[in-house]
Amino acid sequence: MLYGRGACDNKGGIAVALYTLKRLQISLPQNFRGKIILAVVAEEESGANSLVGLRYLMDLGAVKPFPTTSPNTLTCFGGSIYCYPGRTVTIGHRGVLRLRINVQGTSLHTGSTDWALKRRGANALTALCEIISRIETYPWSRACHPSFPNLPLTVTPTLFQGGVGESIVPEAASCVVDCRIPPSSSSEGEEEEEGVEDSNSNRNRSSSEEVRQQIESTVQEILHNRNAVAESAANSASAAAAAAAGCGG
Repeated sequence: MLYGRGACDNKGGIAVALYTLKRLQISLPQNFRGKIILAVVAEEESGANSLVGLRYLMDLGAVKPFPTTSPNTLTCFGGSIYCYPGRTVTIGHRGVLRLRINVQGTSLHTGSTDWALKRRGANALTALCEIISRIETYPWSRACHPSFPNLPLTVTPTLFQGGVGESIVPEAASCVVDCRIPPSSSSEGEEEEEGVEDSNSNRNRSSSEEVRQQIESTVQEILHNRNAVAESAANSASAAAAAAAGCGG
């Protein structure tokens, strides 16, 4: 028995992997020409970008991220098995895309005349809220890949930061958007009828690049519109102030 913090996720998986390697060592034929590597790495939850994690092994070439063929053995490398807690054996994982959106505004005291008359200041927080709302309500594809039933594309804002004081217009705000993306290309053996685009069509599934481009387009559109409105309001306020000063003179 294995007890302690992380026994289930994921020391239990390491124990199972070691046991599996031992069984393979016993059962595989002596002329087996494949190569099996057990990589016990850190930082898998945060993207495997640590200097001592999976990224380090990939940079060394010790672990290959994609299947390649050795010219000598014609053996395919790059497949992987991840020992995750539970009794379900799965055949894959949806792609993960994480984006950070940073919005820059103009700080000002909320009690100032300039802010009240909209002559100056730009609220980065409310701009980001508008972006997040648009992302949440955008009609993202709901099509599922046959290998991942009931798991369509999801685009979810998760982490949110902004504001420094109760009476200060936030000059900066940021959020992280977590995207879970099913395969967008046709599975081997699948055929698609020309011109057909229904909820089950592979053509309707979005790639990570399409998701990224749509989010970038949304951010640019909203910021452009808000800047235009703010500029117009500032010009109107300045003109009104100038007119009032002229009348007073």
